[in-house]
Amino acid sequence: MSEPLLYRVATWVIVLGLLVAMNLAWLGFFRVGQRVRRQKAAADLGPLEASMGGLVALILAFSFSLAADRHKEREHVIVREANAIGTAFLRCDLLEPADRSFCRQRLREYTRLRVEFFDIGHDAARLASVVQRSSRIANELWNRIVPAVRAGDTPSRAQLIVSLNETFDVGQERLAATRHVVAGLITAATLAMCIAWAAFAGYGYGLKGNSRSAAWVGFSLLICVVVYITLDLDRPGRGVIRPVRGHSIMLDLMREIEAAEKG
Repeated sequence: MSEPLLYRVATWVIVLGLLVAMNLAWLGFFRVGQRVRRQKAAADLGPLEASMGGLVALILAFSFSLAADRHKEREHVIVREANAIGTAFLRCDLLEPADRSFCRQRLREYTRLRVEFFDIGHDAARLASVVQRSSRIANELWNRIVPAVRAGDTPSRAQLIVSLNETFDVGQERLAATRHVVAGLITAATLAMCIAWAAFAGYGYGLKGNSRSAAWVGFSLLICVVVYITLDLDRPGRGVIRPVRGHSIMLDLMREIEAAEKG
């Protein structure tokens, strides 16, 4: 899958570039404002500065909300997948001994792959390998279990087919969730608005002869922290913030399945 252009750039590079750009824009337009102030009476841009700041805050909040929602979605889909696998594993007991052993053994392998799916991070080659192996196991299970259920067709055994189908469907949803990121255009617009606001604020400061550059540097750092967290939330597999709570449920399931197999 082709990733958005900004998604291919490391988060720290984007944020560092934003910090430098905001401060250069502020300094450059601050000097422009100073020159204008020396040539004519300064205009009061206070209301416009406040409006611009409010617009930037709104865009940052919107971007953060989108990224946080997608992060929460990834947490939930992992929990749903773990629940589906766990239910399918228990329902393997409805089969005859040979089919039961096959079903449990394949689901154990499948669970290990779902754990590996999280651990590989942003390695595209390994991710493709895990997806391929997961699909192979899913096909093996389906091709073996469906005829076995049909051979001894009962309402209880039919529930195993439902559980397997849900397991594989949620697996596809999880893959889609890793690719469901904030549109690159929204991210670019957010960065552009931050830089534009820095230029506008610098111009306003220059008109008023207010040279609180240290305060502006501190404030721009805070803006960049918010942007960093937003980008990190939106980068599953490569960021610091990852859906570890959902993954812990999958790890617990894997331990329970392995313990059941040993028992």
